[in-house]
Amino acid sequence: MKNRLIKLWVNVKKWAIRFGKAAWAYIKQAKIELIAVAAVILADQITKAVIDATMDPNGSPLVLIPQFLEFDYSRNPKAAFGSMFGLDDWLGQSGAMTVLIVVTFIAVGFFSFFMYRNRGKSRLCLVSYAMIIGGAVGNLIDRMALGEVRDFIRFVYFGGEVCGQTGFATFNIADASLVIGVILFALFYIILYREPEKDKKARTGIEGDTEDEPIYEDDDAAAAPAKSAALTEKEREQAPEKRDNAPTDDRDKSA
Repeated sequence: MKNRLIKLWVNVKKWAIRFGKAAWAYIKQAKIELIAVAAVILADQITKAVIDATMDPNGSPLVLIPQFLEFDYSRNPKAAFGSMFGLDDWLGQSGAMTVLIVVTFIAVGFFSFFMYRNRGKSRLCLVSYAMIIGGAVGNLIDRMALGEVRDFIRFVYFGGEVCGQTGFATFNIADASLVIGVILFALFYIILYREPEKDKKARTGIEGDTEDEPIYEDDDAAAAPAKSAALTEKEREQAPEKRDNAPTDDRDKSA
């Protein structure tokens, strides 16, 4: 048992060292996507701090564009855009918040892995991953530090109503970054992404129209197929003569 634990520890240590080296090598060259992640997180946290210091969650909204855009500060104990997807009914508020935090960690790890796997490729793809990660981390900070998310941006439907609501759900910079990142991600894979030819062949099982040519070690060996074909043709031409001569020889012998 002790030897197994030691072996496990050695393997974990090796994996951690390899992961650390790969992560550090990626961080040194991944400028655009890391700048995007940092910019989203900073913009989100700074705007939330300013709103938190200057507005009251129970106060009146600050109108920026009449009948269209306003800052309406509120605390959201649920997921993005005020939804909890029914988790609070099953698990209670604290249980649902724990699930959201765990899911956010998993999502950040998932998109970070794919951002690493696609390093050096399309900038649009990398920026979309970065915006999703930045938005997720921005709201994750609020949930872990405050137990709720600070929202303040609200669009009003020009004095009208849509589905019984006078305006869109209040959100923040992190929510906006998540939505924009998902849209960019979808646009990239729908419009710009082209499947590599080798992956397409592997998926469809089509090897292509060309056949692999034989590889020979020298020029004489390369001429072997042509020589073989010539000999075969010559043998076919001589075959009738042999068949004609064979019975004659036999008759001569019998005579």
